Amino acid sequence: MEILRWTGQPRLAVINPMAPQSQTETWQRTLGQFFQWVRVFNPLTATLPARQALLRAVGELTPEWSAPIQGLIQGLAARDQQRLTDVSDALAAYWAEQLVERQPVQVPGAIGRQRAEEQLRRALDERETDFFRHLREAWGHRTSELERDSGWELDADQLMNTETWYLWGLKQRDLLWVSGSAGAATGLAVDAGLGGASLLTGAISGGVIGSVGGWLASRELPGKRLGWLPLARQKQVMGPVKHPNFPLVVMARALTFTRQLWLKPHAERSAVVLRSEAGTWPREEQVQLLGWAKRLQQGRWQAKHQDALVRWVEHQLRVSLDEAFSREEKTSWV
Repeated sequence: MEILRWTGQPRLAVINPMAPQSQTETWQRTLGQFFQWVRVFNPLTATLPARQALLRAVGELTPEWSAPIQGLIQGLAARDQQRLTDVSDALAAYWAEQLVERQPVQVPGAIGRQRAEEQLRRALDERETDFFRHLREAWGHRTSELERDSGWELDADQLMNTETWYLWGLKQRDLLWVSGSAGAATGLAVDAGLGGASLLTGAISGGVIGSVGGWLASRELPGKRLGWLPLARQKQVMGPVKHPNFPLVVMARALTFTRQLWLKPHAERSAVVLRSEAGTWPREEQVQLLGWAKRLQQGRWQAKHQDALVRWVEHQLRVSLDEAFSREEKTSWV
């Protein structure tokens, strides 16, 4: 250290505390005799403010280093802003997918319902794990793991749905049109047999009957048939989850591990533990999420709702990150 001082070159000492009872103050007094700057930097706890503070200290060692260091600091800030935009889009899409997840009941009876519920839980877990893995790899935390402190809160009474589906996979409106066309085609065959004497009455009435038949078919009980039209059948599915806590739990867990991973230094290797913090949100935030969940599950979701959800997610993350950075800035150098 004495030789370094004799060189007159820019010098910065960084103290990396190895234990809670480290002799930090003693080292600071000692190193201050030989170095222009002495800084404490713990890579296991440092987030963006601490890293920027260390970089600023390096930039102040000599004037020619200031501009490139400032460019690096601004680059880190821009990277974080882009990361916030990207993760807000991804998290909102993930939440919407969880809210409409459903699994078909393949076997009749209680056994089939139990299997479908297990598949639903597994699908929810897999999608959550995939979302976490995507963030982990994108942000360079390849050794981080995800630990769940509890499973999904599912209400068996609200899991079973009966979905109507149609031959050819048509929606109700499309089926109405197709059945009307089929009725019209049948009516034309009758007109041809009468040599045109019916004046196309068969075609008109056939179209009307076909359309009405299609409309009735969409509401007919399973297994029934009406004339030439294959009627709607029904299948049982498990999901989507309509428990009122579910939208809040999905969002709270996603926000929690996103925030934890964001603030997690790469040198820190512990697992990310999921916790649900939705109970601490303002009531209006809870109501907003439940309203969006209802729209999603009722098929009334539009692009403007997705945009509003993305903005809400970005605001939630920004507020929580700003609070964490503010706390760290108080213990970091300016």
